[in-house]
Amino acid sequence: MTRTPRLRRPATVTAAVSAAALLGALLPVTFAPAAVAANGCLTEVETGAGPIPFLQPGGRCDDQVPPEATLESITPAPNNGGYVATDSLTFTFSGAHLDEDQDVIGFECQFYSTAAEPTSWTSCTSPVTYDDLADTTSVPYTFKVRAFDAADRQIDATDDPSTNPLIPGSPADTDLPDVQESAEVAVVKVDTRAPQTYIFNTPYDAETPELPMLTTDSPTFRLAPPATSTPTPRPPSSPCRRTSRSPRTRSGASPPHARPSVAPTSRPPGSTRASRCAAPTCVRCA
Repeated sequence: MTRTPRLRRPATVTAAVSAAALLGALLPVTFAPAAVAANGCLTEVETGAGPIPFLQPGGRCDDQVPPEATLESITPAPNNGGYVATDSLTFTFSGAHLDEDQDVIGFECQFYSTAAEPTSWTSCTSPVTYDDLADTTSVPYTFKVRAFDAADRQIDATDDPSTNPLIPGSPADTDLPDVQESAEVAVVKVDTRAPQTYIFNTPYDAETPELPMLTTDSPTFRLAPPATSTPTPRPPSSPCRRTSRSPRTRSGASPPHARPSVAPTSRPPGSTRASRCAAPTCVRCA
């Protein structure tokens, strides 16, 4: 029986192929990442990296088109003069990208009633409500809202995305703000006091309409004399009454517990007799 010998693949060829594959995995790739034009950049997140970012870093571009916010409504709606009659205001707004950007949109708000515009912004979501507002005096309330790219705002596009010090990436040359440049603005005045009715051509004070007003800058005041005190009348004098003598019994003896009688004394002619008075103020009796 004749056997046909099997042909074997040379070992040198297999070894050469394996060595080439290993060398290709270890050596860096010399091609550059795909460049992204500045006017077509939609995100500042690293793009163009290879399967092994450490060996094949990507690049960044500067997203120069931030989103924009739109003020939808104010509740309650101000009248033609910009006034509302409540001490609470609610603002509703939305945001959108002007290109095909898909990054998350965030919002920041300002609400103030001062002549100087604040420099800080507060993170907010729609709708936002402000309560317990005081009536407007000289400066109305101002509300501002602006949108920003929540993803790109946390990234500096000029930073190299590569983590390999031997293989640099391709950062962007600029990093423009990722915040809406011109915010949406609303100015509102608060007046919760009811209107007052008054007669034309007469003085009127809006703060205290129930009080009278002076019509001259040189008023004349008349001072009233002080009230005089009425003297307290003295009590009238009580008439005098003579003291009756103690009664005697028929037998001539004084009754028990009675004051003994006193014999009358002779008095010169023309003289008067003093009598005992019952009132506090006594008068002389004839």
